[in-house]
Amino acid sequence: MTYEMYTLYDSCSQSYNNPFYFLNDNIAKRAAIDLLKRGETEISNHPEDFTMFKIGQYDPQTAEITIYDTKIPLIRMHELAANLPAEEPQTVEQPQLKEA
Repeated sequence: MTYEMYTLYDSCSQSYNNPFYFLNDNIAKRAAIDLLKRGETEISNHPEDFTMFKIGQYDPQTAEITIYDTKIPLIRMHELAANLPAEEPQTVEQPQLKEA
């Protein structure tokens, strides 16, 4: 089984973060959504600065890394953030007091 290899590009620092690995693009997208929903992170505060790229594959059986000739832009974080549904505030119902 091989893993897809990804990195986040930060346009503000003009650098790529350390690579990370997921089984497929769908799981990478789910992780990106989780980062945006987490709140108070660099990515959730400045999604316009970040793009996720797919850069290669990693095979844990052989420790071989294959780097793609071209970085594949997968997720522009500000576009993903704009399409996330707004979270509804949670309300807690107060118990009714019985009159004595």
